[in-house]
Amino acid sequence: MTRRLILPIGFLLVVIAIAIGLSVFNTGPSYTDNKKASELIKPYLVNEAIKPVTLKDGDGKIVTIDSSVPDKTLITLWDATCGECAIGLPVISAFAAAHPDINVVYVNVKNNKEQADEALKKYNLTFETLYDAEGATSKAWFATMPATYYIRGGYFKAFFPGRIGAEHLNAILTLN
Repeated sequence: MTRRLILPIGFLLVVIAIAIGLSVFNTGPSYTDNKKASELIKPYLVNEAIKPVTLKDGDGKIVTIDSSVPDKTLITLWDATCGECAIGLPVISAFAAAHPDINVVYVNVKNNKEQADEALKKYNLTFETLYDAEGATSKAWFATMPATYYIRGGYFKAFFPGRIGAEHLNAILTLN
């Protein structure tokens, strides 16, 4: 009886070994994945200079966002009462954890620090937030709520009005 099982088990082991080998050697996205990402992100591409805005950090210190921000920066505007923000912020947070080479900046556009911190606690998120109670970013950047901007080389390269999805975040990785 065991001799009859040798051939099927051997075949199964060979198939598993091939599958493991293929997954180990396929370390990057294929051309079709890049092509798909390019098509997905195409409607959101821009090439605009960053209009400087002055914000405050959690300690009340003045912070300016302008063309000198680090390359590969993702800026997300949010507020504590925004339902789309509550859904999208955890997605961005997970993306940021998986891609430490991307500088992520969160800007709360309506709330004071206490209100924002309470919302982050409710969402079970712990990230630094800049504060824009005066609405400088919305005025300068014609933002929606929520809004996400991707910066490369001192320019906005992509603008996502509304909640951004994981597929769009992954697609920005293909931008040069």
